[in-house]
Amino acid sequence: MKMRLFLLFALLASCLAFAGVDVSSYSVSPSTLRPGLSGSVIVSLENTGSDTVSGVRTIFTASGFTISAPDVYVGDLAASGTSTITVPLKANADLAPGSYNVVGRITWVGGAGETSPYKLFSIPVNVESASIVQAENVSISKQPLIPGDAFTLSFVLHNTGSEMRDAVISTNSTTFILTGQARVLLGDLSAAQSTPVQLPLTVSTGAGSGTQQLPLQIDFTDAFGQSKVATVTITPIFVEERSIDFFVDAGKVSGAVSPGSVVKLSVNVKNIGNDAALGTVAGMSVNSSVFTSLGPSEVFVGALGPNEDKQVEFELGINGEATAGYYPLTVTIDYRDKTGKRQAVVSKRVGVQVSSRDVVSVISSTKPEAAVAGARHTLSLRFFNVGTNELRGASASISSDSLDLIGSQQEYIGSITLDNPETVQFEVFIKNNVQPGAHEVNYTLDYVDAYNTRKQLSGVAFLQVVSPETAAAYKGNGGTNPLVLFAGLVILVVIAWFAYKRFVKKKTKQ
Repeated sequence: MKMRLFLLFALLASCLAFAGVDVSSYSVSPSTLRPGLSGSVIVSLENTGSDTVSGVRTIFTASGFTISAPDVYVGDLAASGTSTITVPLKANADLAPGSYNVVGRITWVGGAGETSPYKLFSIPVNVESASIVQAENVSISKQPLIPGDAFTLSFVLHNTGSEMRDAVISTNSTTFILTGQARVLLGDLSAAQSTPVQLPLTVSTGAGSGTQQLPLQIDFTDAFGQSKVATVTITPIFVEERSIDFFVDAGKVSGAVSPGSVVKLSVNVKNIGNDAALGTVAGMSVNSSVFTSLGPSEVFVGALGPNEDKQVEFELGINGEATAGYYPLTVTIDYRDKTGKRQAVVSKRVGVQVSSRDVVSVISSTKPEAAVAGARHTLSLRFFNVGTNELRGASASISSDSLDLIGSQQEYIGSITLDNPETVQFEVFIKNNVQPGAHEVNYTLDYVDAYNTRKQLSGVAFLQVVSPETAAAYKGNGGTNPLVLFAGLVILVVIAWFAYKRFVKKKTKQ
């Protein structure tokens, strides 16, 4: 009897020792879950007995998680057999950070008359709130930036996740470099806390142009004491290539810009680039056949920042023989960039419009040649062009207190070139009361200048009036005054009488 009881207990012990299912390993993916996000629990089961175990299943429960398929049927497991199951789960959106347990229950089919065996196990799952940071109210002290520029980036860093301890911010960008420090301490940031951030940065001298991004890295320690990293990207940041260029225009000109004159030319120099020009010097290169530099040919301008302009002045003499026209002048600009490096000289063109010098010289003459009062004459005015340009479409008119016009009030001339004088004639009557001497005749010359602009030149010519006696001495070339004719007849009668008395009468007496 004792032997039978011993064998029965031995058989029962053998069944208890070798029959059953256990958890050989487990894992959680990802290793840390975040509220509202999904993950999975991976469990490996093993039959630790020497016989096949039938009807193996697992049932999972977890507070704060949603398990879409908590009951997993495995089936039979042979002796030493294994099976791996994956259980998807999702952390509730309002789940607080912490460590939670997912509880599993393994069941299988026992022997005849045996109570359903089972085993319990738990798997720890860590949950932390997402360490999400946002950059809000971003501002950059200047845009666009150019390589070498220093600027300040300002923004509000908003922690929308869980607590961040001992946070520091840095950047590993090769385009934008923190100035004077590698990391900026932010301190502790509780959940939902915001803090203002100002970062002094410099654009790398090798930065390319275009729209750039600035990645920022926040290193911190989370609530579990683990080192974590969060990132935020600042964009867009506009970078332009460094450029210096100039716009030059000729401003006010003091004095008449005409041949033979001296003028002071004001030149406006503007930096239209995006970088500063230092030690700027402006020079004037002139066409020596038209202009002569009378003052310094180079004028110091100084520093010119982007969009900054300054005025300089040059004194020029204009050749007296220069013809009217628009003449280019070359302004040279010598400068250095902000690194002190001397740059290639820039040449810009400006222009000056030189007006024509319109001058005429007038000689008057009459026909008959000896002009006397009370007589009709043809008055000729001979116009000599002593200016610098042809006078086109010219016509002349005259007026004088000493004479009356008999014919046309205005006479057409045409073109008066530099080499060929032109003559215009007026039929006039010299008034009776005009005394011998030089008398003014006012003339007006209407013409079209070199710029096709109608203009006028006015001046005075002189009419020389002589006495009848003087006119008679011109051998009958005097005017047609009746008094002159009568005087001539009287003289002839006197001469004839004396000749008669001396020669004819004397011979009769003999």
